Amino acid sequence: MIGNAGRLGPDVLWCFIRIAMLLPFAIAAILVVMFLPPRHGVLVLCFSLPLATFAVLGNVLLSDLLVMALCVAIFVQVLLTRRVMLKTAQGPLVWLALLLLWAGLGAWFMPRIFDHASDVVTLRQVDGRFVIDSFLLEPSGANATQFVRLVLSAGAFAAIATPRLGADPHRVVLRAVAVATIVHITLSGLDWMGHAFGVPWLMSPVRTLPQAILVNQHYPGLRRLIGGFTEPASFGLFTLGLYAFWLRFALAAWQSLWPALCAVVLGGFAVRSTSAAAMGGFAAITILAALGPGGFLHRGFGRGSQRRNAISFGVILFSLAPVLIAGAIVIVQLFPDVRAVLETGLLGKLTSQSATERLGWNAQAIENLKDSFGLGLGIGSARASSWGLSVLANLGLPGALLYGGFLYSVLRHPSGGDRRWNDCTPTIDALRWGCFAILLQSMLTAPFPNLGVPFFVMAGFCVALRQAGQQGSSATGSRARAVPPRRVLP
Repeated sequence: MIGNAGRLGPDVLWCFIRIAMLLPFAIAAILVVMFLPPRHGVLVLCFSLPLATFAVLGNVLLSDLLVMALCVAIFVQVLLTRRVMLKTAQGPLVWLALLLLWAGLGAWFMPRIFDHASDVVTLRQVDGRFVIDSFLLEPSGANATQFVRLVLSAGAFAAIATPRLGADPHRVVLRAVAVATIVHITLSGLDWMGHAFGVPWLMSPVRTLPQAILVNQHYPGLRRLIGGFTEPASFGLFTLGLYAFWLRFALAAWQSLWPALCAVVLGGFAVRSTSAAAMGGFAAITILAALGPGGFLHRGFGRGSQRRNAISFGVILFSLAPVLIAGAIVIVQLFPDVRAVLETGLLGKLTSQSATERLGWNAQAIENLKDSFGLGLGIGSARASSWGLSVLANLGLPGALLYGGFLYSVLRHPSGGDRRWNDCTPTIDALRWGCFAILLQSMLTAPFPNLGVPFFVMAGFCVALRQAGQQGSSATGSRARAVPPRRVLP
């Protein structure tokens, strides 16, 4: 943050201005979470999720302080008031606790047991610069760092999944996701318009993290958006998760245009990130959400007007398919920038040096699994370019089984008594799809086993609403049938 001697004074002054603005906000956020019910704390937590470059004290070591403090504050507040719901959450919490136990033991013991026994892809400093390359395994600070980050994410899940969210948890969750969406869209819009109108300093109050932020990456004629994140891939990951949530919610409970408008805007931002994984995930999520279970064509198996409307939509869709394909071809031919982005972002990515290097990382991750006899080399020891392979290389087969048990217990389709229609059902379905979208892109890009705080927050909301739905179903009886909500956003 401190440049040459000529700019020392202004930079130091700007640093103190940032601290003066951010520290009161952090303290106020923690106090709100500590002394108000959890339904207010989750709003503050979701408000902070898009602020990935927001460092409370302008220090890279404290960049996660706000989220960590909020998670701890929510959990402590829940324990103090003893308003804890563990009937449904105990299954995911047990899986997650076992996963953390295995990851903690592996972070300490595995790099020492297999010291210099395997080559790993990792980030190290060579000749004064940081490089990602293959080195012999040895214990490092990355083991503790990645374990702490996983604990932070797990803490976010525990803080969200265990408390009672009030008499109307459905609306609390919708408000929380809406707050995260509004903040994310606002920051993305400022990032877009700031450079378009020549005022990039609009994002300076948010980008206080003193590490490298990839602000000016360009594809041919197009600057890549990053919003409040450090680079396009993480921006696309968060955007895709919110996009999947609102798209699925619009299909599951079509009562307002707001979810559809949010999905359209977020889909445009996901494509504008020009991340190949984000664009591929956007196409996959759009097709699966529209045509899969609960989508328009699947509703054709319903009854009455719902069935006729779904069949009509399907006929119109397939009738317009040739026109849509022809229109896409015309757009690609008439606009060179669009063609350049597609060729560079999708086709060129497959044959680029980056793709070759990432395939090498994945191949090395498989070798790491073999060299560790299926136990893994310890979290933080090895990088990959796929979440699945990074789990196997770092946590081994036991960690993969524990992670799989946690994901199944959280994202499984409701069965039995959970199938009674209630206000929570569309939101639970949308949360599951948001988690699925993040998991889908992580399978292509994630270097370490941690899926990130946004994923665990959505997973925590899913478990909390499932508990509320079960209690609501048991309270109203088996013959009761609640009406879907008329309003989507408060």
